[in-house]
Amino acid sequence: MIIVVPIIVLILAGILFILMPAKLTEGHREIFAGRSYSCGGLFDNETVLENSMESFSRAVLQGYGMQLDIWMSYDKKLVVSRDEHYSRINGNKRQGSFVNNEDSQIRLYGTQQEPQQFRDVLKAVDGAVPLILNVSAQGISRRWDEELCMQLVQQLKDYREPVCIASFQPRIILWFKRYAPEMIRIQLLYGKNFNPDISMLQQATYSHCLLNFIGRPHIIAMYHEDQNFCLKISRLLGAMTMLWPIQTMENAERYMSSCDAIIFDSCLPPVRFHQTKEKKQKLLSRLRRQREK
Repeated sequence: MIIVVPIIVLILAGILFILMPAKLTEGHREIFAGRSYSCGGLFDNETVLENSMESFSRAVLQGYGMQLDIWMSYDKKLVVSRDEHYSRINGNKRQGSFVNNEDSQIRLYGTQQEPQQFRDVLKAVDGAVPLILNVSAQGISRRWDEELCMQLVQQLKDYREPVCIASFQPRIILWFKRYAPEMIRIQLLYGKNFNPDISMLQQATYSHCLLNFIGRPHIIAMYHEDQNFCLKISRLLGAMTMLWPIQTMENAERYMSSCDAIIFDSCLPPVRFHQTKEKKQKLLSRLRRQREK
């Protein structure tokens, strides 16, 4: 018994060390929590295209925060797009990549609109709403990814408004912890419900927040069907939590009461929501009325 107790204490201490997030200030939590973040702006890909300047303008006008995926092109320009190979924005399987010189031939969904440069998007948003910037590791080399991160920090140097840095890659989060610790960090996570092909080891580490110790994120953003007890523990330890992607009003009603913020597309959830019991009930009632209409 004398030996067992210290072992249990060490195990619990180890779990806490692994899961412990960085702490958000109350000011930052007030800015980023209780919000709905549109993924790629507000679009329908018919009259308004995903990741177009018009989709960003619509999101800003309605007050939604935005989540933007950031890539670096072959000529070292930061580009906003959901997919490295344009399979989504071009409507084809693959017609060039950000990392070769075919970029100039690509247009959004067969129109004459070009993918937006991050610098131009920053100017257009101009601090009106909070931004989540998903740094997309492109698998070319570690040096390439580090240059992407350095360029992003440089372009944000004079941008004084609310920004979070997000990534699926813990090493990207670690880079920002080391070289830009003032920035709010988001670890994006998922499990088998998002990607059935991941290994058991990846499932255990990714979906159970066991990589928190690498980059010490302030916010955990989990695929909505993969949330588990480790996410709840991280929240108890001080992490802000997000769920993604919310694509129906039914899911908005279901999940907004169990997290601090959501990332959405294909639906229009409330711009702001709150976590107090009274306001939560009002929010759920309003969502139910919207569904019944």
